[in-house]
Amino acid sequence: MPTILTRDSHTMLIPRRRPLVSPLGLLLLLAVLAARPAQAGAGDETQSVVMVSGGSAAIDVSVNPALITSVFLPEPVTRILASDQKHFAVRAMGNAVVIKPLTSNPSIQANVVVTSASLNLTLVLRVTDEPAAAQAQIVVKKAEVEAALEKRIDAEVARRLAASKAAMQTHIRQAIGLGLAQRFDVRVLRAADRNGDNVIVRVPRRVRVGRDSYVSVTIQNRSSRPFALARAEILAAGHDLSAGLIFEGKVARGPVLGTVAPGARADAILIARDVDRIKTETATLILSEAGGRRRVRVGGVDIR
Repeated sequence: MPTILTRDSHTMLIPRRRPLVSPLGLLLLLAVLAARPAQAGAGDETQSVVMVSGGSAAIDVSVNPALITSVFLPEPVTRILASDQKHFAVRAMGNAVVIKPLTSNPSIQANVVVTSASLNLTLVLRVTDEPAAAQAQIVVKKAEVEAALEKRIDAEVARRLAASKAAMQTHIRQAIGLGLAQRFDVRVLRAADRNGDNVIVRVPRRVRVGRDSYVSVTIQNRSSRPFALARAEILAAGHDLSAGLIFEGKVARGPVLGTVAPGARADAILIARDVDRIKTETATLILSEAGGRRRVRVGGVDIR
């Protein structure tokens, strides 16, 4: 049990024995039991977290007679020294120091020295006349310990992400292998069309892997302004079979899937999923900018 030191009239430090259970002590004990530190992310506005680096720090604590303030340490408290026990009741209970101001006079201040195995803290007590401005909980954490913990968490997250990525890549390779085992063929196509702005779309081939088809597309922009591809559809029998787009060797994402500069060409691959669910042999490819502008429709594309 920690020793509580006080000052007598000659300012000599002397140990003082306290009763086994006093009314105030019981009240403070109940306060500690009811006010354990909330779990991280609980969002309690009355809780403050203080990072201590190097083992020592001075911490300002706003208190009010209507509230019991609890200061939680990461390890048991071994000693406390209060400068004013007339106006402040201070107790150490396990890892916590509980404080109950006995005055509402904001001009009265005090300090409490708190010692644990590796921490030496000074709590500067300031009385506020607004209960809402007082602090209910202060959680003290060691900066070095938290930094080491964060480093271990980051390392573990990186390890798990790497393992998940490797597992996903293995799954993808296996899926491709199964698809190739089910069906694989390449068909040469000659479908092509253009819009009124002289953007030309050609479909030279289709590759069938399992139940899916990969449609090769070349976009030629003969207009005077960039063609910003925002939507690529594969329509057949009332269904949109599109399941992704590879633009210039990269997975296309975002509001703009890819841009073809004036006078330039770009290669893309449209992925059609589960093509056997449609009865028709051919589909219509629709490539357009945002809002359907500068649309190019290419019909008669054999995707099966």
